[in-house]
Amino acid sequence: MIAGDSTKMRAQNSKKNNYNQKKIDRHLKYIERKLEEYRKALADNDGDKDDLENEVRKQQGRRKNYLKLEKQLKESGQTQISASDPESRHMIIRNNITEVAYNVQATVDDKHNLTIDYKVTNNNDSK
Repeated sequence: MIAGDSTKMRAQNSKKNNYNQKKIDRHLKYIERKLEEYRKALADNDGDKDDLENEVRKQQGRRKNYLKLEKQLKESGQTQISASDPESRHMIIRNNITEVAYNVQATVDDKHNLTIDYKVTNNNDSK
């Protein structure tokens, strides 16, 4: 008898370092809101502007990074990208629990408990 099963193996990538278009758009929108706040504060502020200008530069740097990620995402043709472990994907582990992981499917023989075949993918399987 031969049996096959799959399991998810957590990747060396956190959820924070995994991006899809929706997440990038949300971050870019937040940065634009913050930049607008800083611009208004700079216009209203007659005193020390160094702190506000530093914050503006910091947010502009973040925006540049997210635009670069967005470009990589579009060029790759994938629905998501991971910064630390590029081939891993955000997937459902069980029920509503999600992780950035790989899907490992293995086939084992019953008599000797030896692995006959295996396949590592970055796609969720559907039973």
